[in-house]
Amino acid sequence: MPGKVSICLSILTLVWSGPALADCPLVWKPADQMSATNGAAPPASAIFAFAHYQNDLIAARETSLTRWDGTGWQELVTWDSGHINELLEYGGELIAGGDFTTQDGTHYYIARWNGQDWLPLDGGTDGAVTALVEYHGALIAAGSFLNAGAQPCKHIARWDGNAWHPLAEGLDPEIRDLIVFNDKLYAAGAGGIHEWDGSAWTLSTDRAMDCLGIYQEQLMAGGPDGLYFRASDQTWQPHPAWGSGRVSLLAIYNDCLLAVANGGGGAPPTYVNRWKGQPWTTIGTADAGVRALAIHHDQLFVGGEFTAMEGMAVNYCARYGPPTLDITQGLQPLAVPAGHVATLSVTATSDSGDVSYLWRKGGQSIPIGTCQGRASGCTSNTLTLDPVLPQDEGTWDVVVSSDGCSLTANPVRLIVLPDPDPPTVAITHPVSDAQYRTWSLSIDLWGTATDRVGVALVTWTNDRGGSGVCMGTANWFAGDIPLEAGANLITITARDAAGNESSATLTVTRECVRWYADADGDGYGDASNWVEACVPPAGYVLNSTDPNDADATVYPGAAPPDTDGDGVPDDMDQCPGTPAGTEVNAQGCPLSQEEPPLANDRDGDGMADEADGCPDDPDKVEPGSCGCGQPDTPRCSQPAPRGLCGAGMAGATAWSMVVMGLGLIRRKGWAS
Repeated sequence: MPGKVSICLSILTLVWSGPALADCPLVWKPADQMSATNGAAPPASAIFAFAHYQNDLIAARETSLTRWDGTGWQELVTWDSGHINELLEYGGELIAGGDFTTQDGTHYYIARWNGQDWLPLDGGTDGAVTALVEYHGALIAAGSFLNAGAQPCKHIARWDGNAWHPLAEGLDPEIRDLIVFNDKLYAAGAGGIHEWDGSAWTLSTDRAMDCLGIYQEQLMAGGPDGLYFRASDQTWQPHPAWGSGRVSLLAIYNDCLLAVANGGGGAPPTYVNRWKGQPWTTIGTADAGVRALAIHHDQLFVGGEFTAMEGMAVNYCARYGPPTLDITQGLQPLAVPAGHVATLSVTATSDSGDVSYLWRKGGQSIPIGTCQGRASGCTSNTLTLDPVLPQDEGTWDVVVSSDGCSLTANPVRLIVLPDPDPPTVAITHPVSDAQYRTWSLSIDLWGTATDRVGVALVTWTNDRGGSGVCMGTANWFAGDIPLEAGANLITITARDAAGNESSATLTVTRECVRWYADADGDGYGDASNWVEACVPPAGYVLNSTDPNDADATVYPGAAPPDTDGDGVPDDMDQCPGTPAGTEVNAQGCPLSQEEPPLANDRDGDGMADEADGCPDDPDKVEPGSCGCGQPDTPRCSQPAPRGLCGAGMAGATAWSMVVMGLGLIRRKGWAS
């Protein structure tokens, strides 16, 4: 018996109405569940034979025929006792052979079932039937019987549709398998292999054989001594790659030769082996006997008395092949308006495990970042695009995977229709109400605009005149909108890429206010001279803070007047009208009017000691508001009788020099 090694099978492709399966591993799966028809499901039982009938897989169990519905077995018909060894579709009916007794108590050993009732074949046989095959349009039955119908038929007989006929003298002893190869009928059993050419039997080998098969145009046989093949010289030779162990079943699956073997004497475990030009490989080990093999929908079905296959618990039946992955509901084309929700959905089933999904657009997987945004379900059976955008238009599909096997759904076209929905726009400043009052000549507005697809443009108009484009879209701003006196209906309009528009309005009433006369034209009005108007009158302004509306040089913040331009303000100039170019002191008086130092002026400030309020302070004539010991300034000194408020140094003789107590010597016409 070959040693158990790792599985190395080529890939199978499921035949189905949709896309082909890709990269599918071959795995074992249970195929043991019984389906309930009327009431509870019957218990599963051992399987002794498989056959195809009306494109369905039929299994012969201990006392019933069952049909595989894709997920489980449905019971079709039962009998009293015994079991069926062989099944064969022939003449539009299902032929069953074995040692069973039908429900009416008749021992048929062989019967035909038309889908509803059991029918006899001209009295059947007088012993068990162990093998069936069709040859030259006739049904051939072999077994332990000696008679078929009214005809003596030693272990093998031919049914022509009406009656039984012998095949020459028959065979001895019982036959275990039948096959047709190169237009000849071969029968294998305990007595070896016999060959029927249509008129006579020839012994091909006297070596006992249990089963027959054909692989790569070569006749194969298995038996107690192992596996053999029919050589070109018509002799039977041991298969060179086979080791030891009895071979009880042969089949062809996925271009490989399958052989069921055990450790000898029929004892478990039982091995399912495959071979395709390399060493034999054990693909499955059952804990009890394997009695039947069948290929259905590209899967290998194995039936028998076992309850475990490759360590997986099963009830007498297991499958081997790619996962049964199917898209039961494909994608449907969609036409969805932009901004609405688009939903793509697919339904898939697998008998091998959980199903996973990967959505694609144009053959490319959706980026994960997109799935975290407005798309959801990129790895589930339903993809939702919320909102759907114009760029989503195109071809979509989904890759469905299970247990290493994948299917791609037929692609569909997603059409994105023009967006029918207008944006939403709102004015939030200066108010969110519909009315606003102000005396300002212009106004600033701002607010928000939203759209499921996106706002392309926001504009403003004033029914009293003026329009423009706002800054921004989702958060927009319109500045310095001019206002006319009275009511101004300002409309803010948002537009999306499809041209849909919506608007919000604000009625801004510009109030009538006080306007103040500006007679001197300095921009500042007279608070005592005003009129109330909605339109500014000529020569009037809103400002009312001019202290002298008759003098354009007098206004808040203006420099104090200096009429004679000597650098001393008029309100401090003690010698107004000094001729231009005249050097003056801090009081605006010419220096030429000052007298020489006095003899009784000990601090030398030009003031006699008896009249000097600060006789020892050359910087002060009298205390004034600044006091003795503080430098004299024009605003805190009093005029000196002789015109000099302090020389800064006693006995100064240079009258044109800088100093003299209170400040700089000035010449009329100089800048201060």
